[in-house]
Amino acid sequence: MGMMTQLKENVAKEGIPGTVAKKYFHGNASPLKEFNTAEFARKGTGGMSQGWGHYITESESVGKHYAEITGGKKGRFYLGDEEIRPSLIHTDLDAVITNIPAEERNAMVAEYKARDEQWIRNHKDTMHPDSYNYMKERIGFYDRLLNSSEPLRREAPKFLHEISIPEDMQFIPWDEPLQKDMAMKIGGALKDYNEVLRERWPKYDVDFTSRYAGGNFTGGDMYREISKQFGGDKQASEFLSSIGIDGNKYKGDTGKGDYYNYVIFDDKKSKVIKSTMLASLMAALIGRDKIASPPRENSY
Repeated sequence: MGMMTQLKENVAKEGIPGTVAKKYFHGNASPLKEFNTAEFARKGTGGMSQGWGHYITESESVGKHYAEITGGKKGRFYLGDEEIRPSLIHTDLDAVITNIPAEERNAMVAEYKARDEQWIRNHKDTMHPDSYNYMKERIGFYDRLLNSSEPLRREAPKFLHEISIPEDMQFIPWDEPLQKDMAMKIGGALKDYNEVLRERWPKYDVDFTSRYAGGNFTGGDMYREISKQFGGDKQASEFLSSIGIDGNKYKGDTGKGDYYNYVIFDDKKSKVIKSTMLASLMAALIGRDKIASPPRENSY
């Protein structure tokens, strides 16, 4: 029996606080059949700030919130039946134009148009032709927007996925004091790596019990230390997963929420049991009908 197998069996047999059994959600901008952390690494909204893995939440509203955020990044813009290139849209317009009264909208658009026209007047002789043509195109878009009876609108894909995980999964409390028995188990596992660690980091102290037990440090502190010594979050998550620890957990709403979010180290532990499209997808090609379809549910 290999060392990793023995370590995992010992941890599973003795148990670690943090067992959960609830309903979970994940929001994004595309259909989802299974998680692939490697493919989406560092591309989410939070940059995996609570460790390497895929993120799920107990809160359905939080799942919907992240569907809105990620869906907005992939949305298409339309003015009437015309699809508008996102690069033509000023970031301020992107953020608020669909939610403000027409009078305020027109004032904002007129201001941006005037700025672009002034820039061209001041720099026309020195502008690169591509920049000049781009700004003229954007001014033309502003003109059409000012003369349109319809607002600029954005249609974006938004999916809420219901997730199931095993009931006996074990989690490190990210923002809470690390319990002594968990620190001892992880420290013991690290000591079994003693020769490997000392070969790579001669001065590394592998006794986590004294440093991370007793309420002076959080689980997040310990995870960051393991990440530092193993060469990154991915390696830290893989090590912890190998000894039977399935992820990190942290309270939502920056620690003030009454729910937990979870980082799952092993993609195979989470199963997508249902996906709901929260917003319809408009036709991608100009000239096709862009009639919104009602939200629909798809089970994968």
